[in-house]
Amino acid sequence: MFFKYLRKFLVFAVIFQLVGCDMVSINAETTTLEKVIAGLERDAGRSKARRDETVLTAKSINKIAKEIRNHLNHPPKLKGKLSEDAPESYEFVKTNGEKLTNWIKEYKNKSQKLMKIVHSLGSKNYETNEDFLPVHTQKEIIKNEALIFFSLQYLKKFNTIMLDMIAPMTIGSMQESYKNIATLENFSKEIQDNYFTFLGLHVVLNNDLAKTTKNLGDYRERNNLPRYIRNAITITVKRVKKADTKRTDSMANMQEHLGDENFTEFLEIQKDFIAKLETKSILFDPNNPDSIVSKIFVVILNLTWGLPNTLIGVGIILATAIVSPFTPYVDFPTFNISASGQQIYVDTSGMGPMAGKMSMGLFEFDNHAGYHFASGHEAGHSKQSALLGPFYLPAVLLSYSISGFDQGFIEDWAWGWAVD
Repeated sequence: MFFKYLRKFLVFAVIFQLVGCDMVSINAETTTLEKVIAGLERDAGRSKARRDETVLTAKSINKIAKEIRNHLNHPPKLKGKLSEDAPESYEFVKTNGEKLTNWIKEYKNKSQKLMKIVHSLGSKNYETNEDFLPVHTQKEIIKNEALIFFSLQYLKKFNTIMLDMIAPMTIGSMQESYKNIATLENFSKEIQDNYFTFLGLHVVLNNDLAKTTKNLGDYRERNNLPRYIRNAITITVKRVKKADTKRTDSMANMQEHLGDENFTEFLEIQKDFIAKLETKSILFDPNNPDSIVSKIFVVILNLTWGLPNTLIGVGIILATAIVSPFTPYVDFPTFNISASGQQIYVDTSGMGPMAGKMSMGLFEFDNHAGYHFASGHEAGHSKQSALLGPFYLPAVLLSYSISGFDQGFIEDWAWGWAVD
């Protein structure tokens, strides 16, 4: 009942959402950041220390933001319409599906460039020398923190636009008439996955902005913020509050169309999903140097390019489950999130002759070694699987062969890529 009512309101909205051109403007954000860049260049003129790196990073942020804006302003031109009529919708997906997929994928690739800059700037702020003293001065750390702030603001704005674009299509694709039609079901799943990705990132970005704003606020209270950065942040915060108010008004209008009961149900669906993402972050964490972006890439690649390795892992689990009831020496497989947070931990104790750990794609297998033992090292193997795909196992065999079965380069490599 809920989705049927919601579809009537939103099913055709996607046609309007994706036909506009030059609707996305970042003139205000760009003007503010360019004033910061001018301030950084003035500072660089007074001191030669690392002047190029900071200024170039700021200019890179500006350049990437403009590229994303241009991309959003040129969505694919859609033909046909998505509706409750399955044959009509089938033609819509057949004609537009690939274009939409590629357009969204390209947006993700461009936005990930900004995410990597955020993570890199955070990492620099924790760099130390051989005596474990900070490499960068407080002024440099503050500038990096400010650039993180502006990058996150860009990401939030772009992500909100994508969320608004995808939402109508997501709800509109939830049609009873699509069931058992593979093309339409796959399209619906793909759109829903994208919607929840943008929804989750919206929560993550808000949390990261709150942390970054607090850090900058602490510097401001101690009068450590350069004036040009302080002014730019003040202008940005005021502008964002105004934009968030408009978004609140938009949600109120949506509530008016849906009615209290249906709108409450919609919010509950979002709440359950958001609860799973509240602890995630794209900010650099010195206690967990692998970024969430890296972890997401590893998972995705182990379900695509590295899928053969993951499927072998599934085979090991099934074999253990089959053998276990017939012998007291083999434990029935039990599951958990690995201690590294990168893989799915599976206790298959008794299935191998030697105690230890083994990785296969997304799975970390434990044979009487213990939950925490070498989990970070096995996460390194998961990264190898994601990178090498079907060539991972041949590389393992080659490594052990040329080293006389004394582990070899594949194990050294895994330690180098280990997750703390």
